[in-house]
Amino acid sequence: MTELNETDKYIKCSKCRCKYINSDDSIKKDFGYNRLNERFKTCVKCRSKSREYSKLYQETHKEEIAERKQDYMKQYYQENKAYYKECGKQYRDKQLNKEVDEHHKLCKRCSKIQPLTEYDEYNHRTLADGTKLYTPHKTCNVCRDRDRKRRW
Repeated sequence: MTELNETDKYIKCSKCRCKYINSDDSIKKDFGYNRLNERFKTCVKCRSKSREYSKLYQETHKEEIAERKQDYMKQYYQENKAYYKECGKQYRDKQLNKEVDEHHKLCKRCSKIQPLTEYDEYNHRTLADGTKLYTPHKTCNVCRDRDRKRRW
């Protein structure tokens, strides 16, 4: 009669190297399965500890993580700047080629066609006879408000 090997009797956690009995009930209890019905390689204890540790790390290093993320996004944008500019140019050209009636206008910032009520007028200049020339803004109210918030 052949005896079962130690590898057949037990399953080891890949992180803590603890041994667990190799049966369906103990695997469900000690390891669990992912959504593809594959057994996890680490035990429940190790997974819960790593979750707690990552939450604690994120809470204590919140500013540092945000700074690294911001640096990464700046670097990513610099590397792909030409692509983003080309996409924006294509979108603006597409919007410019659309038929726009006299009651709508294209915003130069967000490239959206919006009604003229979204564009306030400002005093462009005053003529010698005292009349004021009012010119509509090139950007919509939403874009101008967003810019004001950024400046503060």
